[in-house]
Amino acid sequence: MDRILILDDGNYASRLEGILNEIEEYEVKKVKSLEEIYELVEKLKPQMILLDVKSSKKHLAKKIIKIYSFVPVGVYGDFGKNQKQVNRMTKKLINSGFVDCFDAQCILNKELIVSKVKKILLEGLAKEEIWQKQKNISNFDLRTNFYRKIFASGFTLCILLAAGFIFKDNIFVDSMTSPKVYSVQYRNLSGLVLDKDILWTCDWQTQSIYKHLTRANLKIERVFTFPEMRFSGITFAEGYIWTLDPWQKKIYKHIIDDRLSVLEEYATPGPNPIAIAYNGNYLFTCDNALNKIFVHKIDNKLTILKEYSLPLVNPAGLFADRRYIWLVDSQTNRLYRYILSDFELVVDSIFVLPTIDEFKVSSLTGDKKYLWLASEKTGKIYRYPKEFLEPIKGGD
Repeated sequence: MDRILILDDGNYASRLEGILNEIEEYEVKKVKSLEEIYELVEKLKPQMILLDVKSSKKHLAKKIIKIYSFVPVGVYGDFGKNQKQVNRMTKKLINSGFVDCFDAQCILNKELIVSKVKKILLEGLAKEEIWQKQKNISNFDLRTNFYRKIFASGFTLCILLAAGFIFKDNIFVDSMTSPKVYSVQYRNLSGLVLDKDILWTCDWQTQSIYKHLTRANLKIERVFTFPEMRFSGITFAEGYIWTLDPWQKKIYKHIIDDRLSVLEEYATPGPNPIAIAYNGNYLFTCDNALNKIFVHKIDNKLTILKEYSLPLVNPAGLFADRRYIWLVDSQTNRLYRYILSDFELVVDSIFVLPTIDEFKVSSLTGDKKYLWLASEKTGKIYRYPKEFLEPIKGGD
């Protein structure tokens, strides 16, 4: 049952309530004041909130969005006298953190209202079974926001020295080399991969794949949920999304459509597949239990061409590009950079990763300039410049 709170404006709210009450899986409650909504959110744990346009401008509305950032909040009402004003107001509200807008014309269209609400609830993170967990994540982000700002400031090095935050092997970070930190509204990050301006991620707990826009501060554009799957890794290869499921011991090949439909599935070569990557020629999978990496030919069987034993204690992330294969050890917080030459996997360099927030990397991806690291422990994504990696062995 999805619970929706509607702030009563004495006009449009009654129509919205009537339309949404016709849907059996929705429980709709009309509330008299913004203050009452604020008091009820924690108690009722809604999956969505609808505010009138006048109330959306109030400080308390912004406070609700900030504290309950995982709960989608929509706005309804009159946004302007003409379409240009409506578009301008809608853009302003969306940029302020509201998930969608229901103008007067939309409210008259029953099918459009139902369609928009269903989409918001389907992609929303405030699902009943994980609501409290999402609230805990939101609380954690609010508490640590002050420290993130300090780390990003120009005197980061002084702060780290004074507080005793250092890298292993005495490698320090300053304001130039600090990673850019993104908080996400799901905690159990198990994989990520870049595809141009899109960052695809997965979470084994929510059983979902997330489509983030890198040009919009990792705004979530779409959420794809798979109730029968739990993902430990994700990559992009030859126009498809590929995922790992250690519970089913499967590799899935997804079409990039409106559902990320599974086109093919293959058995994994090991009992605990943890990461997957593509270097432009071959697909690579890593098994945590066997401590091995497998090279696959992309054919109808994902034929294994070769396998390699790894020196890592707890391999957790894998990324491949045209030149290198990168593997991260979440136990030692070390990053191994390999070269694949004539099908021989050779260690080129070993790096120590930053220990800000004491994160343990659960997955990684990259582009020409940056490594993108995900931490299941902190529920954050870190973008780190490759040029500032400090090797403890090897290096260009």
